[in-house]
Amino acid sequence: MDASFLQQDALRKTGTATVRLDAGGQPQFSIEDAVAWDYLDWTPAWQELSVRANAICFGSLAQRSPASATTIEHFLMSAPSSTLRICDANLREPFYTAQTLRRSFQIANVLKLNDAELIRVSALLAIEGASEEERAANLRRKFDLELVCVTKGARGSLLVSATEVVRHAGLSVQVADAIGAGDAFTACVAHYWMQGRPLEQMSVAANSFASWVATQVGATPVISRDRLEEILNLGSPGNTKVSA
Repeated sequence: MDASFLQQDALRKTGTATVRLDAGGQPQFSIEDAVAWDYLDWTPAWQELSVRANAICFGSLAQRSPASATTIEHFLMSAPSSTLRICDANLREPFYTAQTLRRSFQIANVLKLNDAELIRVSALLAIEGASEEERAANLRRKFDLELVCVTKGARGSLLVSATEVVRHAGLSVQVADAIGAGDAFTACVAHYWMQGRPLEQMSVAANSFASWVATQVGATPVISRDRLEEILNLGSPGNTKVSA
Protein backbone atom coordinates (compact mmCIF):
# COMPACT_ATOMS: atom_id res chain seq x y z
CA MET A 1 0.00 0.00 0.00
CA ASP A 2 1.34 3.39 -1.02
CA ALA A 3 1.76 5.51 2.11
CA SER A 4 3.25 8.55 0.37
CA PHE A 5 0.12 10.68 0.93
CA LEU A 6 -0.07 10.07 4.68
CA GLN A 7 0.46 13.22 6.71
CA GLN A 8 2.77 13.28 9.72
CA ASP A 9 2.42 15.55 12.74
CA ALA A 10 5.53 16.21 14.81
CA LEU A 11 3.56 17.82 17.64
CA ARG A 12 0.67 15.45 18.30
CA LYS A 13 0.31 11.76 19.06
CA THR A 14 -0.98 9.16 16.63
CA GLY A 15 -4.65 8.48 17.32
CA THR A 16 -5.50 5.43 19.41
CA ALA A 17 -8.68 3.71 20.52
CA THR A 18 -9.15 1.32 23.41
CA VAL A 19 -11.56 -1.45 22.50
CA ARG A 20 -13.59 -3.61 24.85
CA LEU A 21 -15.45 -6.60 23.42
CA ASP A 22 -18.69 -7.77 24.98
CA ALA A 23 -19.73 -11.42 25.26
CA GLY A 24 -20.97 -11.40 21.67
CA GLY A 25 -17.76 -9.96 20.25
CA GLN A 26 -19.28 -6.49 19.71
CA PRO A 27 -16.85 -3.62 20.36
CA GLN A 28 -17.13 -0.60 22.63
CA PHE A 29 -14.61 2.15 21.84
CA SER A 30 -12.81 4.71 23.96
CA ILE A 31 -11.18 7.13 21.52
CA GLU A 32 -8.39 9.53 22.48
CA ASP A 33 -9.01 13.18 21.69
CA ALA A 34 -6.78 15.96 20.23
CA VAL A 35 -4.50 13.65 18.25
CA ALA A 36 -2.79 13.93 14.86
CA TRP A 37 -5.83 13.13 12.71
CA ASP A 38 -7.74 15.97 14.35
CA TYR A 39 -5.41 18.37 12.51
CA LEU A 40 -5.45 17.24 8.88
CA ASP A 41 -4.01 19.85 6.49
CA TRP A 42 -5.33 20.74 3.05
CA THR A 43 -2.13 20.52 1.00
CA PRO A 44 -1.23 20.66 -2.70
CA ALA A 45 -0.46 16.94 -2.52
CA TRP A 46 -3.94 16.14 -1.22
CA GLN A 47 -5.54 18.39 -3.81
CA GLU A 48 -3.66 16.50 -6.53
CA LEU A 49 -4.80 13.20 -4.99
CA SER A 50 -8.43 14.26 -4.74
CA VAL A 51 -8.80 15.07 -8.43
CA ARG A 52 -7.84 11.52 -9.39
CA ALA A 53 -9.79 9.67 -6.73
CA ASN A 54 -12.22 7.00 -7.94
CA ALA A 55 -13.84 6.62 -4.52
CA ILE A 56 -13.68 8.46 -1.20
CA CYS A 57 -14.94 7.00 2.07
CA PHE A 58 -15.46 9.43 4.93
CA GLY A 59 -17.38 9.61 8.19
CA SER A 60 -18.43 11.78 11.10
CA LEU A 61 -15.71 10.78 13.56
CA ALA A 62 -12.86 12.23 11.49
CA GLN A 63 -14.77 15.52 11.36
CA ARG A 64 -14.95 16.01 15.13
CA SER A 65 -12.45 18.91 14.93
CA PRO A 66 -13.02 22.02 12.76
CA ALA A 67 -9.56 21.72 11.17
CA SER A 68 -10.05 18.17 9.91
CA ALA A 69 -13.70 18.78 8.99
CA THR A 70 -12.66 21.66 6.73
CA THR A 71 -9.89 19.62 5.09
CA ILE A 72 -12.20 16.65 4.47
CA GLU A 73 -14.81 18.90 2.88
CA HIS A 74 -12.16 20.49 0.64
CA PHE A 75 -11.05 17.00 -0.42
CA LEU A 76 -14.60 15.89 -1.21
CA MET A 77 -15.51 19.04 -3.11
CA SER A 78 -12.26 19.03 -5.09
CA ALA A 79 -12.86 15.51 -6.44
CA PRO A 80 -14.54 15.02 -9.84
CA SER A 81 -18.33 14.76 -9.89
CA SER A 82 -17.97 11.14 -11.05
CA THR A 83 -16.07 10.14 -7.88
CA LEU A 84 -17.99 7.80 -5.58
CA ARG A 85 -18.45 9.45 -2.20
CA ILE A 86 -19.39 6.96 0.52
CA CYS A 87 -20.29 8.31 3.94
CA ASP A 88 -19.89 5.76 6.73
CA ALA A 89 -21.84 7.47 9.52
CA ASN A 90 -19.53 5.94 12.17
CA LEU A 91 -21.27 7.54 15.15
CA ARG A 92 -19.07 7.60 18.24
CA GLU A 93 -20.26 9.40 21.36
CA PRO A 94 -19.83 12.32 21.82
CA PHE A 95 -18.06 13.08 18.55
CA TYR A 96 -20.89 13.96 16.16
CA THR A 97 -23.53 16.63 15.63
CA ALA A 98 -26.67 16.95 13.55
CA GLN A 99 -24.93 19.67 11.50
CA THR A 100 -21.98 17.40 10.66
CA LEU A 101 -24.26 14.53 9.68
CA ARG A 102 -26.50 16.75 7.57
CA ARG A 103 -23.58 18.23 5.65
CA SER A 104 -21.94 14.82 5.14
CA PHE A 105 -25.13 13.27 3.79
CA GLN A 106 -25.62 16.18 1.40
CA ILE A 107 -22.18 15.56 -0.12
CA ALA A 108 -22.38 11.75 -0.27
CA ASN A 109 -23.73 9.50 -3.02
CA VAL A 110 -23.93 6.43 -0.80
CA LEU A 111 -24.60 6.25 2.95
CA LYS A 112 -23.73 3.28 5.16
CA LEU A 113 -24.87 3.04 8.77
CA ASN A 114 -25.90 0.31 11.17
CA ASP A 115 -29.40 -0.25 12.55
CA ALA A 116 -28.68 1.52 15.84
CA GLU A 117 -27.21 4.50 13.96
CA LEU A 118 -30.30 4.64 11.74
CA ILE A 119 -32.44 5.18 14.84
CA ARG A 120 -30.14 7.92 16.18
CA VAL A 121 -29.81 9.65 12.81
CA SER A 122 -33.58 9.55 12.28
CA ALA A 123 -34.16 11.22 15.64
CA LEU A 124 -31.49 13.89 15.07
CA LEU A 125 -32.57 14.76 11.52
CA ALA A 126 -36.34 14.29 11.89
CA ILE A 127 -36.54 11.30 9.56
CA GLU A 128 -39.93 9.63 9.88
CA GLY A 129 -40.87 6.00 9.32
CA ALA A 130 -42.44 3.10 11.18
CA SER A 131 -39.85 0.59 9.98
CA GLU A 132 -36.16 0.43 9.09
CA GLU A 133 -37.08 0.30 5.42
CA GLU A 134 -39.28 3.40 5.63
CA ARG A 135 -36.67 5.38 7.57
CA ALA A 136 -33.91 4.36 5.14
CA ALA A 137 -36.08 5.30 2.15
CA ASN A 138 -37.01 8.67 3.67
CA LEU A 139 -33.37 9.34 4.54
CA ARG A 140 -32.37 8.57 0.95
CA ARG A 141 -34.99 10.93 -0.44
CA LYS A 142 -34.28 13.76 1.99
CA PHE A 143 -30.60 13.91 1.04
CA ASP A 144 -30.93 12.76 -2.59
CA LEU A 145 -28.69 9.74 -1.96
CA GLU A 146 -28.29 7.04 -4.57
CA LEU A 147 -28.09 4.25 -2.01
CA VAL A 148 -28.58 3.75 1.73
CA CYS A 149 -27.02 0.65 3.31
CA VAL A 150 -28.15 -0.47 6.76
CA THR A 151 -26.07 -3.20 8.40
CA LYS A 152 -27.77 -5.24 11.10
CA GLY A 153 -25.11 -7.60 12.46
CA ALA A 154 -26.39 -11.16 12.64
CA ARG A 155 -29.66 -9.99 11.05
CA GLY A 156 -27.97 -9.17 7.76
CA SER A 157 -28.54 -5.91 5.93
CA LEU A 158 -30.89 -3.65 4.03
CA LEU A 159 -30.02 -1.83 0.80
CA VAL A 160 -32.39 0.90 -0.42
CA SER A 161 -32.05 2.72 -3.74
CA ALA A 162 -34.57 4.79 -5.70
CA THR A 163 -35.84 1.67 -7.47
CA GLU A 164 -34.93 -1.33 -5.28
CA VAL A 165 -35.05 -2.68 -1.76
CA VAL A 166 -32.72 -5.62 -1.15
CA ARG A 167 -32.76 -7.48 2.15
CA HIS A 168 -30.29 -10.08 3.37
CA ALA A 169 -31.21 -12.32 6.29
CA GLY A 170 -27.62 -12.64 7.54
CA LEU A 171 -25.25 -15.57 7.92
CA SER A 172 -24.80 -17.80 10.95
CA VAL A 173 -21.16 -17.58 12.06
CA GLN A 174 -19.16 -17.86 15.26
CA VAL A 175 -18.18 -14.26 16.01
CA ALA A 176 -14.65 -13.84 17.34
CA ASP A 177 -14.34 -10.08 16.96
CA ALA A 178 -16.77 -7.82 15.08
CA ILE A 179 -14.25 -4.97 14.67
CA GLY A 180 -13.78 -4.24 10.98
CA ALA A 181 -16.89 -6.09 9.78
CA GLY A 182 -18.65 -2.83 8.93
CA ASP A 183 -15.64 -1.57 6.99
CA ALA A 184 -15.49 -4.88 5.11
CA PHE A 185 -19.13 -4.39 4.15
CA THR A 186 -18.41 -0.84 2.97
CA ALA A 187 -15.43 -2.03 0.89
CA CYS A 188 -17.67 -4.51 -0.94
CA VAL A 189 -20.28 -1.81 -1.56
CA ALA A 190 -17.62 0.43 -3.13
CA HIS A 191 -16.17 -2.43 -5.20
CA TYR A 192 -19.50 -3.53 -6.63
CA TRP A 193 -20.95 -0.04 -7.05
CA MET A 194 -18.03 1.16 -9.18
CA GLN A 195 -18.42 -1.94 -11.34
CA GLY A 196 -22.09 -1.22 -11.87
CA ARG A 197 -23.09 -4.58 -10.44
CA PRO A 198 -26.65 -5.37 -9.26
CA LEU A 199 -27.56 -4.67 -5.64
CA GLU A 200 -28.42 -8.35 -5.10
CA GLN A 201 -24.84 -9.36 -5.90
CA MET A 202 -23.47 -6.55 -3.75
CA SER A 203 -25.63 -7.67 -0.84
CA VAL A 204 -24.48 -11.29 -0.94
CA ALA A 205 -20.79 -10.46 -1.25
CA ALA A 206 -20.86 -7.70 1.39
CA ASN A 207 -22.59 -9.91 3.95
CA SER A 208 -20.27 -12.81 3.19
CA PHE A 209 -17.10 -10.73 3.53
CA ALA A 210 -18.29 -8.92 6.66
CA SER A 211 -19.29 -12.22 8.26
CA TRP A 212 -15.90 -13.74 7.50
CA VAL A 213 -14.10 -10.75 9.07
CA ALA A 214 -16.25 -11.16 12.20
CA THR A 215 -14.99 -14.75 12.59
CA GLN A 216 -11.40 -13.50 12.73
CA VAL A 217 -9.50 -11.59 15.41
CA GLY A 218 -8.56 -8.03 14.45
CA ALA A 219 -10.00 -5.38 12.16
CA THR A 220 -7.93 -6.32 9.09
CA PRO A 221 -7.28 -10.07 9.26
CA VAL A 222 -4.96 -11.58 6.68
CA ILE A 223 -6.86 -13.27 3.87
CA SER A 224 -5.55 -15.24 0.91
CA ARG A 225 -6.36 -14.09 -2.60
CA ASP A 226 -8.15 -17.38 -3.30
CA ARG A 227 -10.35 -17.03 -0.20
CA LEU A 228 -11.15 -13.41 -1.02
CA GLU A 229 -12.09 -14.29 -4.59
CA GLU A 230 -14.24 -17.14 -3.30
CA ILE A 231 -16.14 -14.73 -1.06
CA LEU A 232 -16.53 -12.05 -3.72
CA ASN A 233 -17.65 -14.59 -6.32
CA LEU A 234 -20.63 -15.41 -4.12
CA GLY A 235 -22.01 -12.21 -5.54
CA SER A 236 -21.58 -13.36 -9.14
CA PRO A 237 -24.53 -14.21 -11.40
CA GLY A 238 -26.10 -17.52 -10.48
CA ASN A 239 -25.08 -17.35 -6.82
CA THR A 240 -27.45 -14.70 -5.52
CA LYS A 241 -29.04 -15.57 -2.19
CA VAL A 242 -31.16 -12.65 -1.07
CA SER A 243 -34.20 -12.89 1.14
CA ALA A 244 -37.42 -11.29 -0.03
